[in-house]
Amino acid sequence: MRSGRLTERIAEIIGLAIVILVPLVINPWGLAYGLPKVALFRGLTLLMAAAHLLAPAWGERWTAPRRWFRRPLILPILLVAGTALLSTAASINPLISLLGSYHRQQGAYLLLCLVLWSLLLSAHLRTPARRHRLTVAIAVAGSLVALTPFVEATYWHKNPLTWRPGGSLGNPIFLGAYLIMTLPFTLYGLLRAIRTGSLDQPFAHRRDAEGAEPDRFSPHCCDGWNTTEAQSTQRNLQKRERLCVLCVSVVKLRKVMWGAAVALQALALLVTQSRGPWVGGLVGLTVFGALALGPGHRRWVLGGVAGALALVGLLVAGLRFGLVPGERVSQLPYVRRIAAAADLSGGTVRVRLVLWKAAAGVAARWPSVGLDPDPLRPFRPIVGYGLDTGSTVYMAVYPPELAHIEDPSAIWDRAHNETLDLLVMRGALGVLAVVGLGVACFREGLRLLRGASGVAERAAVAAPLAALVAHAVEVQFAFSVTATAMMAWLCVGLVASWRQEAGGLTNSTPSAPSRWRGDPASLRWRVYAFVGAALLLAVVVRVEAASVWADTLVDRARALDRAGQWDQSIDLYHRAHALAPWQSIYYQFHAEALYNLARALPEDATDLKVGLLEAADRNLAEARRLDPLELEYYTNAGILHAYWSEEIDPDHLEAAVAFLEQAIRLAPTRVDLRITLAHIYHNHGLYEQALSQYEAALEIDPEAVDAYYGAGMAYLALDQPERAREMLAEALERAPDCQPCRSALEGLK
Repeated sequence: MRSGRLTERIAEIIGLAIVILVPLVINPWGLAYGLPKVALFRGLTLLMAAAHLLAPAWGERWTAPRRWFRRPLILPILLVAGTALLSTAASINPLISLLGSYHRQQGAYLLLCLVLWSLLLSAHLRTPARRHRLTVAIAVAGSLVALTPFVEATYWHKNPLTWRPGGSLGNPIFLGAYLIMTLPFTLYGLLRAIRTGSLDQPFAHRRDAEGAEPDRFSPHCCDGWNTTEAQSTQRNLQKRERLCVLCVSVVKLRKVMWGAAVALQALALLVTQSRGPWVGGLVGLTVFGALALGPGHRRWVLGGVAGALALVGLLVAGLRFGLVPGERVSQLPYVRRIAAAADLSGGTVRVRLVLWKAAAGVAARWPSVGLDPDPLRPFRPIVGYGLDTGSTVYMAVYPPELAHIEDPSAIWDRAHNETLDLLVMRGALGVLAVVGLGVACFREGLRLLRGASGVAERAAVAAPLAALVAHAVEVQFAFSVTATAMMAWLCVGLVASWRQEAGGLTNSTPSAPSRWRGDPASLRWRVYAFVGAALLLAVVVRVEAASVWADTLVDRARALDRAGQWDQSIDLYHRAHALAPWQSIYYQFHAEALYNLARALPEDATDLKVGLLEAADRNLAEARRLDPLELEYYTNAGILHAYWSEEIDPDHLEAAVAFLEQAIRLAPTRVDLRITLAHIYHNHGLYEQALSQYEAALEIDPEAVDAYYGAGMAYLALDQPERAREMLAEALERAPDCQPCRSALEGLK
């Protein structure tokens, strides 16, 4: 029926829209940079699933669902989803593992949408035309994304995350990671255009044994004009020649466009100056060349790449040991990025080494994380701590060294190594499931390559395999985001959509259809399809659209907070709670506005202050109910009650100490938490208790300047000037620019 074909066409349009829009979309009026991409991807994927449900419901035929499971890679894909759900059920924070943290949104919900996206593609990409349209969409998306760094440098403000351009992905590493996955598909399109132009010469013709005039033209574009010599009049020949000239122009234009897309994406990848994507892209392009060009050219490809790697290695060694003449060479932007990789004592290389060591320690010891003993600790090596729980787990083993080489307020929720993150969050089962899917995908791809009947077909299979390899290499130095994860699962679905026959690659295995009419089971599935589509549409509106709008309101409220207009921002927070009541961080922002408004009131407005502080405390309690292991909620509650105890009611000191002690239990190696608790004791005249916290902080981190200064002031209050002088001198030695330390020490003299 027409309605069935219409819904199939709608599903295809939605799928192409996902490929193009997800890496491009941003919300300049929103607070979380990655939320629009996540919400758009999840929403469009659910709409695509709804269209796929309605396609057979409106059509004349129905495919038995059990046949669908016989397609390639379906079981490994479902195994990944099953292990993720198991880790979510056993998570230390099930709600966060299901929905994802606010800053990443990488929970089981997104993973299930990625799995659904891959399965839908495997069912939908049944014809070469659909696969070609998908390739064109990937190339278009990659080219548009590659343009965004240059648009950013010309019209936008500077990138807030780093000095290198991040484009629509917001970070140069993510931008490079995405481009190395689109480049193989764009190269395949260029290779296909070249092969088409070289094989289909416009005026190639056949002659008989006597050298007679041509009886037919060979280009595919003119197949409809093929006639016998008797029928080929001079007029028709002229029309056919003009048409073929037009075809030549179209073929040349296609080559130019594909070549420009390849050059643009390669240039944008270079501009990111991201070393991990550079390495992953080099490996991916090597795999693409080796698989696409066939056995006769693999040696040349591998030899060229080996030579390039040798040159890069010599350059790094020369810069590392001072063998390159002149300092200008080593200070060039792109050369400096390569040279910095050899420096293990500073920069992002040192940060990654510290993070990897801490994450490996978690995987080796599997400590109990949280305020209470973990009853599932013996099973953590198998199922992990749960999806997107990295901020809680890694804070429990926070290395003190990290505070000196990175901003202490930065969110550490990823180890910058996907394998370590996967092991910590999903355990051994999750790692085995993902590795098994990768192996199965590559085996299926190699099987398809053996049946490919030409360079173009080999390149078509090599493109998703090369993109997956490039992604697998790159994430060993970073982690996946929505755009790169979407591309990875797209590659899996694309490989699963093919099947092989003796003559080459064909459509996926067709399922035996059955008539709708008169079949009670089919009618029952039709009802299920309509109900399922309606539920999916409701989820899109209530969850995805509401999340984006709520985040827009919160961004406006935060701008009002920065302007000191807390009374106006409070109403926006109420509206955001109604739209997205599952976002715990919105309650913290609300509590912060109430707390700041209470501090801004006159001292004699005690009753009004108490009311505002009570409301802030209720919001923080709701935030802890939604996310009971978030360190910041306990820290802020301790600060709130500390102010309450200092300004209004001293009885709240006990609550302040209790909240900060809970925060310390969540992150026992965070020195700043102990210093904050020591300051609270100090402000209440409890100098002995303050000294104990300062000393505990110095045992963890002997380089903590604030702890030395605080201990010196506490000793001074206890009338121990010699000890105070020692501590202040230690602080001044580590921080010569510390003016309070210098002033206090001079006062002692």
